[in-house]
Amino acid sequence: MTRIPITLCIFAALSSAELTAASSIRGDGLADTVLEQVRAECEKRCDALFHKQAGQPLIRNPIKKDWMNRGDFTRHYNQSIVLFAARTLYLSEQVGEANAALREMCEYHLARPQTLLETHILLKGVSPGYW
Repeated sequence: MTRIPITLCIFAALSSAELTAASSIRGDGLADTVLEQVRAECEKRCDALFHKQAGQPLIRNPIKKDWMNRGDFTRHYNQSIVLFAARTLYLSEQVGEANAALREMCEYHLARPQTLLETHILLKGVSPGYW
């Protein structure tokens, strides 16, 4: 299975000419026409990606228990659940399985709140308020 980060879907929509035009704009951001082009291209590419993966079952990435003695590492597990749910809800297929997977993920983190915030990445001796 090919895995493409969602951010690639968004940023791959800009051609070099559009990036040049966008970078020359002063002010709050992209011009409306460029932004509309980005949104249209993103929608088209995401639609193609989701349809390419249609019907595929959920494959959960593993939770790395006690990762490097820092607690459970769940980022890849969460990403696999969320991407599956986004695809199935977008395509209106396997909705029951997607809802069950999202519930499972949420219950895991509600029982272990430190895993959701990935507190294992904090440096020893640094206050959590620092971040």
